[in-house]
Amino acid sequence: MALLGVPAGRALAGDVFVDCAAVLDGDGSQAHPFRRLSDLRPPGGAPLAEGTNILFRRGAICHGQFLTSGSGTPAAPIRVLAYGPGVKRPVIAGDGVSGEGAEGAAFVLLNQEYWEVRDIVVTNHGHAPAERNGVLVMLQDFPRAVAHHVVLDNIVVRDVNGADVQSKRSNGIQFRVTGSVAPNSFDDIVVRNSVIAHVDREGLTTTSDQKCRPQIGCAARPDWRPFTHVVFERNDIHDIGGDGLVIRVSRDAVVRGNVGTDLAMRSAYSNAGFWTINSDGTLFEGNRVERTRRRPGNHVG
Repeated sequence: MALLGVPAGRALAGDVFVDCAAVLDGDGSQAHPFRRLSDLRPPGGAPLAEGTNILFRRGAICHGQFLTSGSGTPAAPIRVLAYGPGVKRPVIAGDGVSGEGAEGAAFVLLNQEYWEVRDIVVTNHGHAPAERNGVLVMLQDFPRAVAHHVVLDNIVVRDVNGADVQSKRSNGIQFRVTGSVAPNSFDDIVVRNSVIAHVDREGLTTTSDQKCRPQIGCAARPDWRPFTHVVFERNDIHDIGGDGLVIRVSRDAVVRGNVGTDLAMRSAYSNAGFWTINSDGTLFEGNRVERTRRRPGNHVG
């Protein structure tokens, strides 16, 4: 008989196991793992407790969207990890979820901090190009102003057929600030040892709607709130429709030891391999970029 999961209103805590190849849906224990991504959103809307480890079984494919609530702490971050025998990573397959903001990403962290994500694959391929993302870490009127410590380490994001539009809101991985009610930014965001491949339109990026300052002609409404302690290192970024890696609205970001190949492969607009804009003190060090295309007409937009 299938188990009924956690009681309504109780936060998930400790080690929570997910095996989307399981026959029956369980209670999140290792003996009786969850088998649906929706099980990570308990009835009653209780957030994940600090220090929770979400463990996905190696080789299993979970269809749908990873969307939870809750933040960790400096001493007890929330972690997403793989478990079980073998070397195959677990897969979160968004199956083409699309739309503006959180609804259009396969793996979403919305107004959350102190998270570490390792050893998973994320895909999000739909029937036709649309605004969609693989991994989207987003702040939207986050009440604590600055969100801290989000680490993506040794993950794969692939097969995201986003829209080729000038807004550049379709990405493999994007850290994004949107909304204007609360001043928001990120501190301590790291993407390392990861692969972003066959993605449209951009590969690995930061962006913020709170970006105006006199240097870019926004003297009447300055609200430049830079991300800080951004580190993108040792990532393999290839077969990208547009830009490979972009640092926006950041201070003293570090981009080190990344490899970008076969970039700007499909976009009709302006693109570059790795670049930065509206940021101060960005360090590019030891990166390699090869085979960035310039398609006819891509000097516009």
